[in-house]
Amino acid sequence: MLGFESLIRPGEPGYAPEPTVASDSCGSVTAYAADGAHMLVTLTAGGLATQYDLQYQFVGGSAPTDIGARLAAGTPQLVLITGRQVPPDSGSPNAISLRDYNVARVAACTPTSSVNPRPGFVGAMGRISFTLPLGCAYIGQPVVGSDQTTFSFDCGAASRDARGTLAPALTRQGWTSCGAVTATATWANGTHRLIVAEGSGSPGDYPTLTQPARPAATSACA
Repeated sequence: MLGFESLIRPGEPGYAPEPTVASDSCGSVTAYAADGAHMLVTLTAGGLATQYDLQYQFVGGSAPTDIGARLAAGTPQLVLITGRQVPPDSGSPNAISLRDYNVARVAACTPTSSVNPRPGFVGAMGRISFTLPLGCAYIGQPVVGSDQTTFSFDCGAASRDARGTLAPALTRQGWTSCGAVTATATWANGTHRLIVAEGSGSPGDYPTLTQPARPAATSACA
C-alpha cells in the first residue's frame, strides 16, 4: 500500500530496490489471536478478509497492545498494517507474513485503487518524491489546484505532531528543512518544496502535505 521510491537511481551506490509491501493493509479488525511469539490479525475491507502473520521479533515500528481487547468488546477499529512481505510461515500458510512491520490505528482507509497519487516531481535527474513513513497513510484523493496540490494524511496518534512525525522520513529521503512557522513547516529538495501543515485535531481534519505547482527560483530556502 505504501511503496518506496528511492532517490538514488539503479546502479548507483546505496540504491535500494523497491520492497514488496502488502497491498490491502488497511481495514477493520475482524479476527485476532496472539501468543508470546506472534499475532494473527485479520483485516476486512470491501468484503475481502485478509489475515496477517506478524511475529514480534520482526516489528519495525510499533503496534497497539489492545487490538484483541477492543475486538472482544465490540469496539470498531480501523488498522493500517505496513511492512515487507516474505514467504508465508509454515504454521500459518494462508496468512501474509511481514517483516519490518508497523501497525497503526487510522481514522479512515484509502481504497487501494486510489493510493497512486502522491507528492512527486519529475526533473532532469529523474523522479523526486516523498513516501510517508510506516504507520501513516494518505486519506482520499489529493485536492488539485492551479498553484498547488494538497494531500491529506493520517498517522494515527502521531498525527498530533505531524511535522515532527514526518521530519525523519523527509530527511532520510533527501529533503532539507527550511524552518517552521505556526503550524507549518517547509522542506526543500533542490528547487522543489513540500509544506507540512498540522491538522486541528478535530475528527476529519487531517494534517496535510502541500506540493506547489511551480519550482522555487533557487535551491536555497527563502
